[in-house]
Amino acid sequence: MFEPEAFFSDVNNLLGITGINQKIIDICNDRALCSKIKGNVQTYLDNNPYKPINFSKELLDKWIIDYGIDYIADILYSNGNNQLQEYSTPLKIIYNKLSNKKKSDLDSPINYQDFLAYLSGVIAIVKEQLYTSLPTQFKVLNRTLKDHIDESLQDVRGELVKLVEFKKDSTTISTNKVISDSQIYQCVKDTALKMLDRAKTEQGRMKAFDNEEEKINIPDIGNAISKALGKSNDLLKDSNVVGEGESGRSLVSFYESNELINTLLIGGGGSGKTFMLLDLAEKLNDSQIDIIPVYVPLNILNEKVFGENKNPILNYFINNSNTSCKKQLLQWLRNVKETTVLFLLDGYNEITLSESKMNIISEIKELNRDFKSVSFIITSRNDISECFSTGGSLPFQCKRVNPLNDESIKEYLDCVLCEIDSDRLWETIIGTKFIDILRSPMALAMYRYILDSNENISSLNLNLPYDSPETLGELIGDFVAQIQQTPCLQNETIARNDINQTMLILYYIGYKMVKENRFRVLTSDLERYVQEGTALFSELVSYRFKEYFYQTFLNIESLMGFIVYPKTENEDCRFYHQNFRDYFYAKFLYQIILFSISQNCGTFIITYFSENIPNDVLVLLGEITQERLFKPNGKEQNSENGSLIERALALLYENFHNIKCAEAVKNLVNVAKLTRDNNLSTFNFSGLDLNLTTLNMTKLSTLCIDGKLKTANFNQAYLTEETFQSSGHSAAIHTMCRVDNNLLSISAGGIWAYNLDTGSFKILSTYKGEQVMSSVYSKKTGRLLTGDRNGTFCVWDCSIDNGNIIICLKHSCNLKGSVQQILSTDNQDVFFISVIDGSIYRFDSRSENDFSLVFRFVQLERAKCKMVYDYDRLYCSYGKQIRELVFDHNFMVIQNNLWHEIKCMEDAYIYDIKKTGWNDDLELIINIRGITKSVIELVSESESVIIADNAHDHNKRTDKFIGFNNIAVSCSGCKFVLTSNSQSKSMPNIYEYSRTNMISNDFNLQVYYGKQIAEVEDALYLDDNKIITCSVDRSLQIIDTKNELVSEYLPGHYHGIHTLDVISENEIYLASYSGSISCWKKVRHMYNWKCKKVFQAHDDWIWDLKHYFYNKVLYVAASSYDQSISIWNTSNEMLVCKIPMNGRVLSIEFTNNGNLWAITDLGIIEIYKIDFINNRFYKLCHADLNKQFNCKCRKLKIINDSLETTTALVLAETTKNRPIVINIKILGKDKLQITECTDISGLVPDSVFLRAIDVLDSDRNRTYLIAGNYDDEKKSEFALVHDGTNNHSVLANDRENENNSGISACILFNYKNNLYAATTAYSYSMCIYRVEENCQTVFLKKLTHDDQLLDVKFLGSTLFSASLSGKVFSWDFDKVIASEKSNLNFMDSDFCKAIIQNMSGFNMVDVDFLNSDTTMWSDDFRQKIEQYSKRYNHGGCNDLRIYH
Repeated sequence: MFEPEAFFSDVNNLLGITGINQKIIDICNDRALCSKIKGNVQTYLDNNPYKPINFSKELLDKWIIDYGIDYIADILYSNGNNQLQEYSTPLKIIYNKLSNKKKSDLDSPINYQDFLAYLSGVIAIVKEQLYTSLPTQFKVLNRTLKDHIDESLQDVRGELVKLVEFKKDSTTISTNKVISDSQIYQCVKDTALKMLDRAKTEQGRMKAFDNEEEKINIPDIGNAISKALGKSNDLLKDSNVVGEGESGRSLVSFYESNELINTLLIGGGGSGKTFMLLDLAEKLNDSQIDIIPVYVPLNILNEKVFGENKNPILNYFINNSNTSCKKQLLQWLRNVKETTVLFLLDGYNEITLSESKMNIISEIKELNRDFKSVSFIITSRNDISECFSTGGSLPFQCKRVNPLNDESIKEYLDCVLCEIDSDRLWETIIGTKFIDILRSPMALAMYRYILDSNENISSLNLNLPYDSPETLGELIGDFVAQIQQTPCLQNETIARNDINQTMLILYYIGYKMVKENRFRVLTSDLERYVQEGTALFSELVSYRFKEYFYQTFLNIESLMGFIVYPKTENEDCRFYHQNFRDYFYAKFLYQIILFSISQNCGTFIITYFSENIPNDVLVLLGEITQERLFKPNGKEQNSENGSLIERALALLYENFHNIKCAEAVKNLVNVAKLTRDNNLSTFNFSGLDLNLTTLNMTKLSTLCIDGKLKTANFNQAYLTEETFQSSGHSAAIHTMCRVDNNLLSISAGGIWAYNLDTGSFKILSTYKGEQVMSSVYSKKTGRLLTGDRNGTFCVWDCSIDNGNIIICLKHSCNLKGSVQQILSTDNQDVFFISVIDGSIYRFDSRSENDFSLVFRFVQLERAKCKMVYDYDRLYCSYGKQIRELVFDHNFMVIQNNLWHEIKCMEDAYIYDIKKTGWNDDLELIINIRGITKSVIELVSESESVIIADNAHDHNKRTDKFIGFNNIAVSCSGCKFVLTSNSQSKSMPNIYEYSRTNMISNDFNLQVYYGKQIAEVEDALYLDDNKIITCSVDRSLQIIDTKNELVSEYLPGHYHGIHTLDVISENEIYLASYSGSISCWKKVRHMYNWKCKKVFQAHDDWIWDLKHYFYNKVLYVAASSYDQSISIWNTSNEMLVCKIPMNGRVLSIEFTNNGNLWAITDLGIIEIYKIDFINNRFYKLCHADLNKQFNCKCRKLKIINDSLETTTALVLAETTKNRPIVINIKILGKDKLQITECTDISGLVPDSVFLRAIDVLDSDRNRTYLIAGNYDDEKKSEFALVHDGTNNHSVLANDRENENNSGISACILFNYKNNLYAATTAYSYSMCIYRVEENCQTVFLKKLTHDDQLLDVKFLGSTLFSASLSGKVFSWDFDKVIASEKSNLNFMDSDFCKAIIQNMSGFNMVDVDFLNSDTTMWSDDFRQKIEQYSKRYNHGGCNDLRIYH
């Protein structure tokens, strides 16, 4: 038996130090410590440029006596536990020893070499003594005591070298040898080549596994494809990668043309990302381009971060380098200009720890700032480009890996098969879903292996689990099964039972590695996994494992080759590819389900499915269980027993209010969602706790091919509002406030709480009103105060119960004007409220009705009323002034003084003010908004300083940057941020100014881009390095300014309807921002409308919607921001075709013959012929208007459609912001005549942005109506009526003083022998005009709504208007015209009815909720569900509503 104490006795005698044996024993036994130490090893000695000299034993002994023993003891002890510190000498003594040596003793190369030689000698003697004493059984197994001793001593060496190098760099120890730039260059080049050569072997992409007879050769991606194509290492074709707006280029071409761009390369698992990087590296090395490619597998940094965690990439590179001169290497990187070092960072998605990801991102930004010669390519499965552009200093271009096309797949099959077999096989897969799986190189390589293993190509091995695979999971399943049947596993020495058990252990290893967020593990971890797996499966399967199954597992698995084993002591075990790791985890879950069903018990399901399971694994599980067969129109859609997932869920029946059970239900339902194309219309939810399950955007009813409507079964299911509700805000967010460790954000859609500790985000209350503009929380009174755009001031009781915030509306009143700000005083009992008209009120929260007017400015047209409280004084800004109000102890005004007046711009006004808090004297930051620019001013009693003016480009007003919004001051008071009113992703979200010191008025500016794509309204500092912002785009984001990261992003959603298509007075189609099309019909004998169909048509906003009847069947076409058009058959809810275009498709039109015209924002116009019978489309015409007019297009309108020709008008805007109207006429079948329609363009001022057009032919003439807004701060409306001659007029109304009043849509219509025009605006109103002879117009009515209006249609005698809140209103036009009032409100039921409330993601048409548990639904939510569902439970009452 091995006894460590006796084993180290000789070592103790050799070194002559009492207690070192115990320390080495502790290190050897502490695997975690060994692993940690190993992660900091510096392999300096092996690669240093100085060759150790020969030395005598006497010299070595002298070094040991003088230095070595203390060094080794101190290093070992300093890394030990506290109990051993008494034996150690602090490291500072070592530094002192070095410092005390005479410089002449240490500064020469020969003495430094002696030191290295001594160090090698010490290590060699200790190793020899230890190794010769090891028993035989410890010399054969990996990671035994032998390895730990070796690692510990290598750690000692590395730490000593680092110590001496530290002193050497400080000139106490110096080599006095200067290495030239050419030597550094060669060192970097050699290191990069060494890392590349290692990657070719380790990654398994460029070099196949050993072709030994007893080992299966799992085909590697690179060789299998490139050899088949006859192009060595050349999978890259011209269209291999594609970016936004690109048709496709090879990755190499960007660098051959010296386009040194930072690139994010995105692709699914097995798409060839790693191969592309390695191929690019080889091509660059072989070329004359002065680029040095450095390949870094990022997953290795999970386990081995060399040096400090702060710079893992650079330390990993330096650790591999052949130079000892780290400082010179860094200096070379900093100064080099002719050479580019291109870091190829592979597998960002394989970095498992969030802290590690943050370190990587921070280091990339630092390298980019410090080393101008450095560029990056990062590969990932997901788009993470915004993580690197937060600070604005490192823009990444996102490129996607193009899937293999049909030609490449066929060419590959032709190469690996004979021509007859290839053609026969091709006929069976072309046009099937399976061909899409083969577009991944890895999938194609696996399929090739299966083909090679089967003699009859047309009939694959009948022993494979999936005879006709259609998904990646099924293909991997066949591949794994084929490997198990390989001849080398079929001999008599290998029992079939051992093979089956080995597969079970592989499943468990996959599970453990994913659970522990690992891609690489030590062999000791692998052994532990095998032991744990055998223990678990001994309970689940009927047969027993061998007593020591680890060796059996190694013998069998090494023949299979799924795991790559270490070839050197510094390597780890890993799966050949992440897909195998994830697949085996999915198979583990599959085994858990089978066992649970066999035992009719859900305990194991709750245990293993309540964990956090990645979507990639859930997808593979759904593909393994063939969930696709059970979706609507699937082979098993009518199965009585349901799918395997449904059978697993049945074991959790009526297990309510169990958080782990609810988590398991969520994961199992997600399996079905992910693999049934998010269509669960045939799914059985009976008796399930769906509290944590989200079914928003999930299709729950489908009209099948057989004409039957399939709906999901929710009998006895427990449902909450969150089950169906979209997450996040449904309206613009203008205000936030902090309640303890919760962040409240308030919008017209509701009040939401984000917990800063747990990250939970949930709604606390709905809000029935307009946009909430300000809020404040008083901890003293436990009250939340809010004020909205309509002047509604609310007081809410706010309490915290077990960490949960509970709010309840206490009372409200109206202040008759938009609330600008609510401000708390020092005692938190008294508050001030400012209103847009310049009024300031005092509110005492101790009395509900204690309101009093404190002060009122003279009302101005352009003004914001903002306030700052300082001791007993209130500073109020309005227009150009800031006034000082002095109060007595009862908050009565005793003085009113002019404190400051801005004079920097004539057209400006004060938008916001904040107190700095930098010193005791009052100092205000003032945001001054002008027509042409924004200016930031710092004002105190003694001076006024401009912080931001024309010195910064960011404050100039452009069409993308309107100005700064609100100010937020940091907790410490040394920084402040300005939120941005910008209309582009390319503009920053916030601007942060940092004061360089407390004395001067100098500031540093840093901008942050973030993810928010619209106006950022408000910001709060959570601490000095974290800022949370809210936006008009309904989102919240937390920006980590220290690491320049968006650490949290909480998107909202849109119920908004951008386009109406009125088929009849009883049928309407809506196109929403959520990407869905919905059909609504008026219920018979009632005024209510019901949703009858929902098509989830697009992944982004739908911008236009048109219908067309073909053979009496209604078809609808939708155009989207996702750069495509979809066409749907409404009778069977089937997609006819999807047409891709270059750019956002903003407008479409059907012609009388069924051809479809379309334009994109990039100026592309195309005409398509739609084959409605065969579900195809053909492009007839194409033109690039941008090339001819240098413009962007906005709207398309067909004005003439006859058998001979078709003519259309296009509204566009040139790059010089000049509006133009373009006339397009089709000549023959495929030629377009394109000219500018100058007779209309000439009537539009240059400062107008055109957005809407309508044309109406009458007996008299043709009338045109075009509309938009002026390009000014208020977006003032513009609308023009024109009859094609000299007659025209500009429409006028009383909306001129309203903000944000640009026109969104317009129509012309004849009614009772009169011509009318209607315009809808973003200012919540619709205006109606009568158009008389000679185009003279008369303003008739303004119809006010509750939100921005986006579209308007007229049919019969009804005006239909659609809003951003998702509501559709019907106005009785006869009553509107007959009314004596010029202003009508949507709340007046005599004129208007809200007929539809569109809900984002609601897709439960005719679903029956009668027998569901809906006790958690509010009345408001029930009303929303009512418009979609068939029946629902009214909270236990007997009232049952049925609609037909």
